[in-house]
Amino acid sequence: MKHFIRQEHLESIGFEFVKKYEHPGDDDDVYTIYRYRKGIIEAEVTYRNDYYDTFEFLVCDEILTCSFNELKQLDQILNR
Repeated sequence: MKHFIRQEHLESIGFEFVKKYEHPGDDDDVYTIYRYRKGIIEAEVTYRNDYYDTFEFLVCDEILTCSFNELKQLDQILNR
């Protein structure tokens, strides 16, 4: 299932643009990746030959504390 999260969505909630890079794929495909960051979350929007392809995110290595209720929410989001 694709989550159509686009660059303007990220910017609207305070993510800052970090960099754009391109790399060739198989069969003459070109992937263009836009990386954004907010706090410890990095997010990437990828286009394949100028068409939306994927959205991915990474929670950077950080040691965090949270309440049990927050942990349950994170569990529901990250371990679905």
